[in-house]
Amino acid sequence: MYDFVVQLVFVVSLGLLVYLLALAMPRVADDEENGSKFRRWLANIPLEKLDEFLIRLGEKSLRKIRVVILKIDNSVSGKLARHGKRKINN
Repeated sequence: MYDFVVQLVFVVSLGLLVYLLALAMPRVADDEENGSKFRRWLANIPLEKLDEFLIRLGEKSLRKIRVVILKIDNSVSGKLARHGKRKINN
């Protein structure tokens, strides 16, 4: 019970900190004129296209990894099946 109370207090205090941070964020102004060249360049990056590219890259790599794992699984299953038949016949 004591652990639950400590965890509850921790989570509530963390939520309160996030809430206070969210309230304070709009007060911070972003000066576009005084920003560095890097910040201006960073603001012009097409994040939607980058996000789509990363999603496609992740999907393709996961498919390739799945195929490799399935090939390994098939080879191991075949070797186990051959090994099992030898023991049964003897």
